[in-house]
Amino acid sequence: LQTNQDDNEKLTKGKVLLVFLPRGCDACKKEIPNIPQALPSLVPKMSVYGVYVEERGDVDRFIKENQITFPVLLDTGGRIFAALHITLIPAKVLIENGTIIKIWFGSSPNKSAFIKDVGEVEQ
Repeated sequence: LQTNQDDNEKLTKGKVLLVFLPRGCDACKKEIPNIPQALPSLVPKMSVYGVYVEERGDVDRFIKENQITFPVLLDTGGRIFAALHITLIPAKVLIENGTIIKIWFGSSPNKSAFIKDVGEVEQ
């Protein structure tokens, strides 16, 4: 992931949820609103990041067009995407202290389902 050292440390400590959301994916566009709605329930327990495999300029435009307000990381070249053997999108990866706990695919129909998919209880 293209990130700085501080972000790298954030990704390997505690619980982290990575949501892979390629721009051309219709199911991913349906997932995007669930993330900021779920953040108040999830953020006290984990960090949540959208992950994009495209180039920075394309992602910057996409973020503005879709009013994305959650943190976003870049996996330029798709190295992490490929290493995790992701075959369907959107894909969600739950990591705890640097260890992958769970990988699952598909969009959640709403905020409550998104939180339940992550394995948390809505507050």
